[in-house]
Amino acid sequence: MSIQLTDITNIPVSTTALVHAPAANTAAVITITGVTGKTLILTRVICSYDGDPTGGNLTVKNKTAVVFNIDLVASGVYEFSIVRKCTQAENLVVTLAAGGTGVSGKLNIEYILVD
Repeated sequence: MSIQLTDITNIPVSTTALVHAPAANTAAVITITGVTGKTLILTRVICSYDGDPTGGNLTVKNKTAVVFNIDLVASGVYEFSIVRKCTQAENLVVTLAAGGTGVSGKLNIEYILVD
């Protein structure tokens, strides 16, 4: 077995972080619009609920295809080092489900755009 390492120090990238913290019992949704000629790479998701959620869930979609999905069953902070490469010019949608009555959620993501 051989592993090829690639030097990525000179790849032109821009890093962006986005946050959505809606009112209680409202889904937190971040949509990143695809860019022609650039590849979007999701690198990290941090989310939280301030109380035990009812139906807590985190979903990542590339256009309409679900590429990551996990149930979140307790209050607290969740961090995922999710590395997902998205199809060029396709939207990426990250959704933290509504937490239920009186439960607020926060969603933070980081991604890079590569030429």
